[in-house]
Amino acid sequence: MDYKFLLLVFLGVTTLCQAQSESIGSGSPFYIGVNGGGTHFSDDGLYPGGLVDKSDSQWSIYAGYQLTPTVSIELNYSDLGVYNHNVLPGTYLYIYSDKYRALTGIGKFAHPLNNRVDIFAKAGLGLVW
Repeated sequence: MDYKFLLLVFLGVTTLCQAQSESIGSGSPFYIGVNGGGTHFSDDGLYPGGLVDKSDSQWSIYAGYQLTPTVSIELNYSDLGVYNHNVLPGTYLYIYSDKYRALTGIGKFAHPLNNRVDIFAKAGLGLVW
């Protein structure tokens, strides 16, 4: 498994829009959400013949638990798309396709701006397969 690729996927910009649900029930520390966007694959010359496509759509679903008003933990499942590899450069003769998924554990640190809006930062570890 190429850990450079895993790091690039994890650090890559995958969220073009994000929608998060309200807390489940009044005052509950649990929350769920979805997000979507795009991904870009860079093989750095690892695959002979090159890639036919290098970009695809991405979607994720996540669930979290708010430990304190500023600290939460989240579990995230992401579908990172399918990438097709070709036999000869400039042709559409496929050798194989790769589909990537990720499971991540995240710590979220938030600062409320008002009663409805927070700014936040996330850090975590993930597994891509």
